[in-house]
Amino acid sequence: MEEVVSLERGQNGQSLFSALTFMDLDNIRGPGRSCSLILNQFHTAGLKAELLTPRANRPLAPEVAVHRTLPRPLRPLPWRFTRHYAKTTLLRSFSRALKTADPEKVILYFWPHAPVSLLKEARSRGFVMAREMINNPCRIAKPLLDEAYGRRGLGEYPVITWDKVEAEDEELTHFDLIFASNNEVENSLRQMGIADHKIEPTAFGFDSHAFTNPPQKRTHGRPVRYLFLGTMEVRKGFLDLLDAWKLADLDAELLLAGHADPLVAGPLATAMEGGKIRHLGFVSDIAQLLSEVDVFVFPTIEEGGPQVTCEAAAMGLPTITTRMGAGRLVRDGENGIIVPAMDPEALAAAMTRLADDVDYREKLGRAAALEAPDFSYERVGHGRAETLVRALNARRG
Repeated sequence: MEEVVSLERGQNGQSLFSALTFMDLDNIRGPGRSCSLILNQFHTAGLKAELLTPRANRPLAPEVAVHRTLPRPLRPLPWRFTRHYAKTTLLRSFSRALKTADPEKVILYFWPHAPVSLLKEARSRGFVMAREMINNPCRIAKPLLDEAYGRRGLGEYPVITWDKVEAEDEELTHFDLIFASNNEVENSLRQMGIADHKIEPTAFGFDSHAFTNPPQKRTHGRPVRYLFLGTMEVRKGFLDLLDAWKLADLDAELLLAGHADPLVAGPLATAMEGGKIRHLGFVSDIAQLLSEVDVFVFPTIEEGGPQVTCEAAAMGLPTITTRMGAGRLVRDGENGIIVPAMDPEALAAAMTRLADDVDYREKLGRAAALEAPDFSYERVGHGRAETLVRALNARRG
């Protein structure tokens, strides 16, 4: 049996009906984790968070009302076996909940990618609707990533099809408010014709309970350590990193944490023959790992507001990244170094500079740690909630 959803009222008669659409909230990192950390703070602005999700074993704040739409016997099964049925149950439950919710007191908060049929139903009932942009719009991201894959002889980027582009184009027309996680996303939305008054500048962040007290960096007796954290794929600039590492030829170590896309397996194996690269695979304790390195390097080609950049800053690391990877945190020459995407020579030069100049490296790291608290999820989540309150109040007049 699916759970019956009743929307509870928060302070001052307001509530927030929050939906994580087509998202497995059990994933350890990524959008599911970001969403849960944001929702945990909604009550601080007087909103009652109501989350509809297929399943959610991840602990959320007691103030978040979680409605699991996937039947209990199916929740322990691998997501690949249940995802299609999970989508059906989520849609059905969401649609049923819309019929009982009061558009004057409830605002809908979506994550990608909600079906247009559901958005039309919500619009017809008069709800105010907000949407997160995890990355750039597909229409902007596709040609950029097609170029990145094409220059490596890999054809087009396989994840974003033109059908997906068109579906998201239509989806975005239905929202009253769109959260843009960095300047690049803002510019992309404007390029697509989204009105300025619908675009809300914001950011993702870091879990301040997990990432605390940046350690004093000690490189004496060991080489400088660089860390790449995330999926090793063309989109994240990983092949550019391998090229840059070869060009720089540093007396240093490069640590790689995360899953390697099969497309990069060959170049990765070749690069590791030099003995200065270690592939750690999946790492659960990211804070500990960040405390053991000296520089975070993230030459991503296409992003939204990467959480890893904030986590690295919270642990006192300077970051070498691109405009996409900088989010709203990294500023070139102040708390990190920003290099052009798909430019191994510039990346190699930045890595060499931080290897050679320990004082500059530590200066950037200290500045990053001072900036990081502004990107804690306590502040990021509270800011989202305040924005949603304003949007709802504006509709109510």
